[in-house]
Amino acid sequence: MSDQGPENKEPKHRPDGSVSGKTVGKVVGFSCLATLIIPIVMFYGLVQSTSKLGEAPEVAPSVSALSGLAEEYKQQVKDNSDLIPSFGEFTNAVFARGLPCLESQDSPDSCLLAETKSYKTEQASKICDEVIALGKKLGATQDSTPTMSFVGSMWDLSEDSRNGCIETMQSYPRSIGWAFLSPSYYLQGEASNGAPFAIQLYQEQLSPYTAGNVPANPNTDPNSLAAESYSYTILTSTNYDTPDPWETLPQYSDPNIQVAALLDTVAYYRRSNPEIPIFDPVFVNTMIKEYKRSFRFEGEAEAFVSPNGEAHYIHFKDPALEICVSIGASRAELEAPTESGFDMGMLETGLPGKGEQLIELSGLRYKVYDDEPLHPFGYYKSGSCK
Repeated sequence: MSDQGPENKEPKHRPDGSVSGKTVGKVVGFSCLATLIIPIVMFYGLVQSTSKLGEAPEVAPSVSALSGLAEEYKQQVKDNSDLIPSFGEFTNAVFARGLPCLESQDSPDSCLLAETKSYKTEQASKICDEVIALGKKLGATQDSTPTMSFVGSMWDLSEDSRNGCIETMQSYPRSIGWAFLSPSYYLQGEASNGAPFAIQLYQEQLSPYTAGNVPANPNTDPNSLAAESYSYTILTSTNYDTPDPWETLPQYSDPNIQVAALLDTVAYYRRSNPEIPIFDPVFVNTMIKEYKRSFRFEGEAEAFVSPNGEAHYIHFKDPALEICVSIGASRAELEAPTESGFDMGMLETGLPGKGEQLIELSGLRYKVYDDEPLHPFGYYKSGSCK
């Protein structure tokens, strides 16, 4: 199942000397993220860079022609950082999520990144106010709010922009195993020197089980979910080479995307609440309740309880799709290492672990027709659970 958006389009206006947006392909937006592979890619890039220490990187003439304007824009961002007091200092970013953030010798569109501290509660209202204020100061005139009706569109900034930003931070989260990431809210405009730019903002909803950390008081109540923390990341770059990232947002109304997000939710919260029996029907329905709230799902979803009192299936129904989808046949299945080469199973990664990759929105697997009582995670039957 793919969640790639429409084909990237050439920007309507592009200064002389800029590179075609198609050269960066579909790495932008909210496309599938091989989350456990990314650190390896970043490390490889670091090795490639450090292996050539002392060598000046070759810069294409098309990049040189625009890099001065890009650097001026980035300096304007830093000069106005007082408008976003919740964020730390800006640093250079490469291979970031959303905006491509390429090396400066490859593109003028190199990125700046800043992060907030971790909060115990959501701070979307305050953060959106700060980022929109910064965007307007820099020259932003449009934004993108990836609701079902706005996917793939940019709109003029208005009084509704603040609510749209908040809604984006609080809707349609995607699991990366140790956190939920919100969709990205984008601003775009033209800086005072004429450079086109984009700003990206997203929220991280962090599991209490981070690397090397086990909560002192783990959650044992199936009626609730372990308390998470929240942080926010802003990225910005000029937008000479970059295809519009908002064009590649998934269609959240697609029932296959909705089911896949439900399965991601189950995998994520099992990892974050390891003291609760994974097939406890109360626990499963608690996860479903959170999914329906955060993913704005208005259809029916409910744990199906087997004769032994466990929930191995979820009945999912909306106007376009009714299925009975498995959330695992046994604990051993969910603990078994995936085929990705990492010695971890779903309960440790917090991701569905399909096939050769650990990729979000990949949990929906194969349709089955037999009457077997149990099936692997992500297998499904048409109709209601029986």
